[in-house]
Amino acid sequence: MKPYIICHMMASLDGRIDCAMTEQIDDTNNYYDALNSLECNATLEGRVTLSMHDADAICFATPIYYYEMSGQMKTLLDRGNPLYTTDYKFRNIFMLTTAAEDEPHVPERAVAGLTGWIDCFEKAHLAGTVFVGGVNDPNEIEGNDKLKLAYELGKSIK
Repeated sequence: MKPYIICHMMASLDGRIDCAMTEQIDDTNNYYDALNSLECNATLEGRVTLSMHDADAICFATPIYYYEMSGQMKTLLDRGNPLYTTDYKFRNIFMLTTAAEDEPHVPERAVAGLTGWIDCFEKAHLAGTVFVGGVNDPNEIEGNDKLKLAYELGKSIK
């Protein structure tokens, strides 16, 4: 059986789940069934957080802006706070970063920020990171050797 993996690309967010509600959800379909029975107009609320809860692994991908993760990724991490007290499935967390700057220290603050978030999840750990620097224009990343590292990290997930 292949693992269920979710990769968050930092472009947009679509919701969150209330802490008390999260503990009562054991299946994504149950959540949507409940919303439909209540004729609730918030069918997107919590979709991302539920996907994180049920994932075998989580891969965050973000550009580095001013030596830090994007604002969208920070917001996503904040939206994941209700998962702290649940029986989340994920254990391995990965981080993929890009930046115009190419120095090895460029992603350090972003990795430290993610590590601080991961520290709140006793069963999870940072399983790997890949940084591709020198990327500033569309398609400039194509053919970069570090993409092979990201591919190999993905293949290592069991």
